[in-house]
Amino acid sequence: MHLISSFKTYRFLLFTITIGYLVALAALGYVGAQINQTITELGTQTGELYSHPFQVNAAAREARLAVSRIRNELLYAIADHSKIHSDIVEHISAFDDTLDRSLLTIEANFLGDITQVRTARDLTQSWRSERTQLIALLIEGPRADAEEFMMTRTAPIYEALISKLDYVVDFSAQKAKYFAEQAEQKSASSLVHFQSLLLALTLIVMAAGGVTVVVVLRALRRRDQQLAKQHNATRRFEAIVKSTDDAIISKTLDGIIESWNDGAEKIFGYSAQEAIGHPMQMLIPPDRYNEEPEILAKLARGERVDHFETVRCRKDGSLINISATISPIIDDAGKVIGASKIARDFTEHHRTELELRIAAAAFEAQEGIVVTNPQDVVMRVNQAFTKITGYQAEEAIGSKMNFLKSGRHDESFYNAMWQQLVRTCEWQGEIWNRCKNGEIHPHWVTITSVRDSKENVINYVGTYMDITDRKRIEDEIRQLAYHDPLTRLPNRRLLNDRLQQVMVASVRSQNYAALMFLDLDNFKPLNDIYGHDAGDLLLLEVTNRLKSCVREMDTVARFGGDEFVVMVSELDTDKANSTAQAQSIADKIRAALSAPYHLDIKLDHTVSVIEHHCTASIGVTVFIGKQDAQDD
Repeated sequence: MHLISSFKTYRFLLFTITIGYLVALAALGYVGAQINQTITELGTQTGELYSHPFQVNAAAREARLAVSRIRNELLYAIADHSKIHSDIVEHISAFDDTLDRSLLTIEANFLGDITQVRTARDLTQSWRSERTQLIALLIEGPRADAEEFMMTRTAPIYEALISKLDYVVDFSAQKAKYFAEQAEQKSASSLVHFQSLLLALTLIVMAAGGVTVVVVLRALRRRDQQLAKQHNATRRFEAIVKSTDDAIISKTLDGIIESWNDGAEKIFGYSAQEAIGHPMQMLIPPDRYNEEPEILAKLARGERVDHFETVRCRKDGSLINISATISPIIDDAGKVIGASKIARDFTEHHRTELELRIAAAAFEAQEGIVVTNPQDVVMRVNQAFTKITGYQAEEAIGSKMNFLKSGRHDESFYNAMWQQLVRTCEWQGEIWNRCKNGEIHPHWVTITSVRDSKENVINYVGTYMDITDRKRIEDEIRQLAYHDPLTRLPNRRLLNDRLQQVMVASVRSQNYAALMFLDLDNFKPLNDIYGHDAGDLLLLEVTNRLKSCVREMDTVARFGGDEFVVMVSELDTDKANSTAQAQSIADKIRAALSAPYHLDIKLDHTVSVIEHHCTASIGVTVFIGKQDAQDD
């Protein structure tokens, strides 16, 4: 009865407490559901942050590094001027395995346009096929073919593949940043929920006691765990940004720098303290100031600037070539609030390409150039070589250089040339070569040996210059210096040289020689009446008659005017006999010169034949040796 009475007395209170507990339990259930949903969303976001952007970013960077190292191995093989080694092939195979694993990871986790990844895989297969052909050329073919194949076939595929991997890197980085921002926003939202939860739990604690405390503690513990995961993910993202060699910069739409990583400091030379808060214009050369306003205008419209190649200034004032991708940063309302920039220094790559272009231009110089291997087999020629020799590149490549031999040089000449090459690494001189048309021309040739780091000869480079015209001019100058310009007979200088030779020969053989001095009679009247042209015709006819009177070994010279000298060598050992022989030759000359001359003279625009008579006064002396000649 007491219990029933007590129940009746407190039934309203008990009912109120029960209703309170039910309301508290309902509130607890609702708040718990909100907590669970928030935690689940945080877990999902964190799971995506781990399983997608970071894995894809790391895999894409690893794939790009593998592609670059494969290309570097191929460039090294070409630049080394040697056959490809098996260890290079093994390195390329290892990098291929890394590339395949990275692409599989990207395909499994990429959240962007998967066709880009599939295109990258297709490009990888195409590049691998082209590389196989390139390696075959390096092993079997000439280096020129491999270099051309590299530039025309593999380089475009490499650039396209790098572009696709850069897209994956940029997209995953932006996605990771987006997830981080979303996680931060969720964290702030969850903080509000938990503040409401604390208030609700306070009421529940007052109503429900210890049960509510347990629930709250468990919820707080789960929250701390999720926040710790989120914090670790953020730290990992910051570590990626900090460790990359690329410059990662964020800026406002006014071009003011807001963030600056270690890669940016390494590339541009400015520390974060020196760069943040300053305009991006500090990195731009004056002649490119117009680029930044154009870029900011595109970003304000929500447009992305992909792989923009330009020139920027370092802190020390030096200029570098960079490739930049600039993306707008958009808030939840779809408004552009800033921009992020990823820049890569490709100055060395640009310099290498420039050097290759310079080398190619230098190779196609006006001088003929031929490159051979150590066995003297032609590997490459330029257009000037074809122009000089007449041989096309396909005719010369694969042949030994002896296809140019003219036969004018003996083996001792070539042996001396190779000995000097071995001793000094260079030889230059005049070589007579036979061209494709059969003509033999003089070439000025310079040969240089190319050696590796171990001083082993790996190539010979020869330059050829056709000196036919120069030789012709030298001969003309020599002709003018030693011959009469009208008759082409030796002049006084050449006669003196030959006289010295005859003097020496006469001493050795004890044979006498003779000198005859001739002076034409009746020459001046011809000049006075008909002019110098008629006189020149007479002198030419005299020259022909004098040559017909002596042997080929004898010398006919003109001293000037109407004076001639005839030197006859190898007469008799007896002076009287030699004198008689000389007198006989002089009589023969006098008779030949006394015959009438019929000269074609141009008078009043018509050509007339005149007859002229001319004799010669001849003085003769015989000598043997220098002393006798001087006495005479």
